[in-house]
Amino acid sequence: MLKRNRTTDSSIQDRGTIFLSAFYDTQGLALIGNFKWTTYLSNRTSCYLNTLESGQYCKQINCQLKDDSPTILWSCSAAGMFVATDQSKKDNSVFHFWNAIFGNGCIVFHAHHERSRYNKASEVGDYGEIRVNIVESFYADLSKPDNPLITNSEDVAKLKIEGHEIYVPKKELTSNSHFFDTFFNGDFREKAQDSYELREVKLNDFLQFLGQLHGVRVSINEKSVHCLLKLADMWQCKLIIDRCEEYLKTAPVKRLQLLKKLELALKFKLYSTLTDVISEMSVQELKKVCVRYDFPAIAHELMLMKLCLNNS
Repeated sequence: MLKRNRTTDSSIQDRGTIFLSAFYDTQGLALIGNFKWTTYLSNRTSCYLNTLESGQYCKQINCQLKDDSPTILWSCSAAGMFVATDQSKKDNSVFHFWNAIFGNGCIVFHAHHERSRYNKASEVGDYGEIRVNIVESFYADLSKPDNPLITNSEDVAKLKIEGHEIYVPKKELTSNSHFFDTFFNGDFREKAQDSYELREVKLNDFLQFLGQLHGVRVSINEKSVHCLLKLADMWQCKLIIDRCEEYLKTAPVKRLQLLKKLELALKFKLYSTLTDVISEMSVQELKKVCVRYDFPAIAHELMLMKLCLNNS
C-alpha cells in the first residue's frame, strides 16, 4: 500500500497562490509543496486539448517538481479557485473552482470556465489569483534504496535505465508481467549482482508504467497511452493494456483523433477499441482507411456491416 501525503489544516506549505497582475495577460509562478506551479500566456478563446463550449474561456495551469531529478516518481492532486482582485487585494471575487491531477507525463491542466462569470468578477479589478490547495501527493526518489515503494527489503531489484540506477520492488512487476517474472527469477547473468539493465527503454516511460502498477494517482493521457501500450505489450502486462484500452474508449476526439485510436488498436490488437472506432467513423472515413491499413478479418467484417447498414 502506497503512503500518500494528505493535506491537513496545519499543512500551510501545501497551500499557496499564483499572483497575476492581469489574469490572462501575464505569466505567474509559485512554489507550493514539492512543486513548481506556473501559468503562461495563452489564447483564452481556444483550447488544443478539449473543445470549449460556447461562452467559455480556457486557462492553463502547469505543475512540475521543484527537483528535476529524472528518477522521481510523483503525483499531485490539487484543487483551487480563480479569483479576480484589485491592486490592494482587499476586494476580490471568486469566479471558478478547479481540480486536477498531475504527475509523471501529465504536468498540464486546462481549466475551462464561464466567460460571463469572469467578466463580472473582473469588475472588482484587473488583478488575478490562482489559489492552489494540494489535497494529496506522492513523491518517491527511486534512486534511493529506501524509497516509499519499498516495503520489503528482501524484495528489491536494482534497475539501470538510461544510465540511471533505481530501486524497485519486484512483487508488482513479477505478478503482473510474465517478462519480469522470467527476468528476475530466470537464469540471467545480472542476477548474481541483483542488478538488471533495461535497454532501449526511456526512464520517464518506465516511471509512468511503474506508477500505473503501484496505483500512483496519475491519469493516462493522449501522450502517455502509446508508450504505456508499447511497454505493456512488450512486457506482457494485461493490467496496463486494459487500463489503456479504457482510456481509448472514453478519450474525446479532440484529444485523440479516431485515426490515432485506430492505429493504436491495430498495432496492439485491441479489438474492442477497434470495434468502437469503426462504429464511430463515417463511411467516407472508412473508405479512406481501407486502402491504408492491413485490417484483420474481424475488422473487415465490421466495416462491411457498417457499409451495408448505410446502404440499406
